[in-house]
Amino acid sequence: MRDFIYQQITWKLASFFTHKIGEEPNKLSKQEQIQINKKKGEEFANKETESFKNEAHKVEKEITIKASDGTKTRVDAIGIDKQTGITRIQEYKGSETAPLTKNQKKAFPQLEKIGGEIVGKGKGDFSGGTKIPPTKIEIIRPPNK
Repeated sequence: MRDFIYQQITWKLASFFTHKIGEEPNKLSKQEQIQINKKKGEEFANKETESFKNEAHKVEKEITIKASDGTKTRVDAIGIDKQTGITRIQEYKGSETAPLTKNQKKAFPQLEKIGGEIVGKGKGDFSGGTKIPPTKIEIIRPPNK
């Protein structure tokens, strides 16, 4: 308990001497918070991609797919399910509230209903021009804490 009290006093004193008048102590700037969220999201995506490799083979990261109306969107991971042989696409969101991008909102329903096409150079077996059959987009978020 004494250590906890000491930590609280130390934090209060540190924040008193380090923040500007009129500012909340130890509050991150919007840019700092964006950088923290970005790093957290990248770490989550890397962890989930590694997990995906246990379920799918030929997994590739960051692949751009064009939907039937021409909308392009980048998905976090794509691979072939080891048991079914069916194409799987995963999109990772680093928090339960992280939104889909404008293009994801537009393209994902089309990719699920009609399919799409890999654009650009692509990677591995998912090279540019590869047709993607109608595929459910698995949106993966961290578990609630």
